[in-house]
Amino acid sequence: MSQWSIPFFQPSAPLEEQSRTLIILNQPFSVSLFDRLWNSCKWHYCADGGANRLYDLFENPEIEDGATARAL
Repeated sequence: MSQWSIPFFQPSAPLEEQSRTLIILNQPFSVSLFDRLWNSCKWHYCADGGANRLYDLFENPEIEDGATARAL
């Protein structure tokens, strides 16, 4: 069985850009999770409707935690 190291999921972990890739699919996600993953990945791709999710996030100026989507 493989073990995965995913410390960047932890809110207390420092954000370090490494050679990770984020693939956004057509699935709902929390803005806080998205922000953490986006900032910890070097490459960003959309597939299977993921561009629609990303567009919706940036189109909505007010998000659930009160921040602005454009700041992401």
